[in-house]
Amino acid sequence: MGNDLLQDYLAFNPNLSINKFGLFPEQQTAEELACYTNDVLKDLVVAEEDLMWLPWKITVYKGL
Repeated sequence: MGNDLLQDYLAFNPNLSINKFGLFPEQQTAEELACYTNDVLKDLVVAEEDLMWLPWKITVYKGL
């Protein structure tokens, strides 16, 4: 979880869960929270630079 947004996300959806790496287990959740951050939180969170939040899917491949 970057930028200390977990409390904001829990206020938006109290049923959120993250894994031991601080990631959301479902891609749909990451997509919803990226939209929420871009559309709602961008005006509330003061950042030094203009950012766009994007969801990412992390896949682990065996044998690499």
